[in-house]
This record gives sequence, structure tokens and C-alpha cells, in this order.
Amino acid sequence: MVAIRRVDLWHSIRHIAQDMLDDWIVIGDFNSFMDSVDKLGGASPSSHTMKQFSDCILETGLIEIPIVGERFTWEKQAVKERLDWAFSNISWELSHPNHKSHYKLRYNSDHRLIVVTSGNSDAGAKKKGQFKYYSAWAIEDSFFEVVKSAWENEEWCIGTIKFKEEATEWNKNFIGSIPKRKRAILKRIEGINWARKNNNSNGLFCLEKELW
Repeated sequence: MVAIRRVDLWHSIRHIAQDMLDDWIVIGDFNSFMDSVDKLGGASPSSHTMKQFSDCILETGLIEIPIVGERFTWEKQAVKERLDWAFSNISWELSHPNHKSHYKLRYNSDHRLIVVTSGNSDAGAKKKGQFKYYSAWAIEDSFFEVVKSAWENEEWCIGTIKFKEEATEWNKNFIGSIPKRKRAILKRIEGINWARKNNNSNGLFCLEKELW
């Protein structure tokens, strides 16, 4: 069944590529290898399925987006595999000459998150003084008092202004910097992830899972 779905995927990519004239990027879990080095541990991958995948990418004119950092995207116990890929066509390559793909940490999944960057480090930077709502606020009981205080018996525009001011002050006094706390946790997970490259112990795996 898996093999049939793969063949259907290759047909779909070929069909889309025939009429694709614009910039095109293809990212996701292909559940396939292009080379035997894309798997570490376990049974050897099928040369037939690897050829099918490679032929599809070659015939559709897709180009693998350069990788930065870790290349394996899936792991379980002592087996590591590269199943997730990022490709682009020539048009995308010419208009995004500095783009790179990064396989980030696993977010409650066996697969790493794929992030394609343009090379512009300022992209997505938060502007100074910009208000940002954090979904984590909603799990705090005291946050509902902040909402009630800001909007009760107030018009929408005035309530919005009051909410931004009061929520910002409440976050500062009771929660602290969520991005800072998040970065600290991610840094720990990155450290565990790095340590697991040399020591794939069950203890490190459990600790990583607990932090998520």
C-alpha cells in the first residue's frame, strides 16, 4: 500500500510539473530515500524505490535546496533516516539564490521540522513596541481578570487599548518573558539533541520528550 501511494505521488509531481511556469517549491515527508546514505541503521533501503524517487526528481527538473546542519529528518531508537525533503524548480532557484533548508527540532513528532530560509536574517523580526498576544496566557486563571477589566463596560476601541496596556503589564509582572523562557527550553533540547548524536541513550530521549 505504501509503495502504491509513493507511485501515485511521483505521478502527481510529474503532472504538476508539466504546467508549472512559476516559482515552485516542494517540501514535505516523501517517505523515500534518494541514496543509501540517507539511512543509518536498520535494513538497507530498496534500490528500486530509490530509483523511482530519483527519476521523478530528475524528470521534473527539481533541484534539492541546500541543507544547513543535521541531514537526517526521522529517527527511532538507533535508526536515523532522511525522509523529508525540500526541492525547488529552476525559476525558484534563480529568484531565491541564497535560500537554504534547515531541519530543525522535532515538535512532538518523529520528524524534524523543515524550515526554508531566504538568507535574510532580519525577516520576521518583531518591531519595537509591537504588541503580541501569547496563547499561553489563556491557561493562566488571572488572565481572564485582565480581559474582564479591560473590556467590561467599554467600547471596543477603548477596550482594545486598555487590554494591550494591562496585558503587557500583567505579563511583565506575573509571567515574564515567554520568548526568553522558550529560547531557554529550546536551547536545552538542542543540547540534548546534540548529545544524542554521540550517545543515543534512552534517558536522553525521555528527557527530550518530557521537555516537549
